[in-house]
Amino acid sequence: MAPTKEMNEVVVSKCYECGSTMEGKLENYRYTECGLSSVVLKNVLVFRCKECGVSQAQICDAAALHRVLACMILMKETRLSGLELRFLRKVAGYSATDFAVVSGTSKSVMSRWEHRPALAKQTDRLVRLICAHKLLSDILCEAGMPDADRDRLLEQARESLTNMEETLKRIQAKKKGRRPVQYEIDPVMLSRYGTTDHASVAVLQ
Repeated sequence: MAPTKEMNEVVVSKCYECGSTMEGKLENYRYTECGLSSVVLKNVLVFRCKECGVSQAQICDAAALHRVLACMILMKETRLSGLELRFLRKVAGYSATDFAVVSGTSKSVMSRWEHRPALAKQTDRLVRLICAHKLLSDILCEAGMPDADRDRLLEQARESLTNMEETLKRIQAKKKGRRPVQYEIDPVMLSRYGTTDHASVAVLQ
């Protein structure tokens, strides 16, 4: 369902929980399904059920959304939180065990990292570099991607890697973030990384 409705126009769908009718309209949606409490999707179609209270967002390509968010996290100028590490790890396709091996540590240390409010300085840089490398490698190796889409994503990746070098320099002089960085993502940002076709929101497992 394309996001071309007026902000106050209501559409309907069936509730996946209780089977009642859900009403949906374009609004801002806090995307806690990704494991972070500080992500807001702007101007997306959100369905709410008046019977059971459940809400469900429809978003552009979930993989594209997660790439956008991962790039935003990689570019932040304060140290990563443990929850942001967990998100980056999952988007990059690493299990906790695999990431521990790649980063030269143990699964128990990984668990401690993911429960910290802010990572240590060297750990922060290690996590960013590992995840950025893996995300870029996945783009290069993705089978069946149209050449135009691949070229566009590679250009975005090159831009992100250049910006991350500057971010790593600036973050050295910064202390731990006092409050979580708020990430706001709109359909225009998503169109740079993926399709504009709508699909149900996907939860990182």
